[in-house]
Amino acid sequence: MRSYIDGLCKIVEQEKQERELARQEVTASLQTMHPDVKPLEQQLVEFFRTLSPEQLKRPWTMDDIIGSGKLRGKHPGGLPHPQRVSDILKRLNWRKARLYGAHGGKRVWLAPK
Repeated sequence: MRSYIDGLCKIVEQEKQERELARQEVTASLQTMHPDVKPLEQQLVEFFRTLSPEQLKRPWTMDDIIGSGKLRGKHPGGLPHPQRVSDILKRLNWRKARLYGAHGGKRVWLAPK
């Protein structure tokens, strides 16, 4: 009976080691696979500095900001989440507004004055 229990303990220990090695390999591959991405706030500030004052005056939709800014999220090839962009725009004193037209309203962001 004792040898059976010892055998089970060895099997469990081997499986733990295999899982730990697999976890380390995945972690290492994720760290080496993706280059560092600048913080989102820095990306936004750099993008807005490239725009002329006339361009900044127009209303910006979230799609305009994320698409035109060539922003990168944390994940490879991914775009940043709109909620994170929204939080940063609020911190940068941008204002939310709603423009109504014939086809309904759309939410836009207005640059600080």
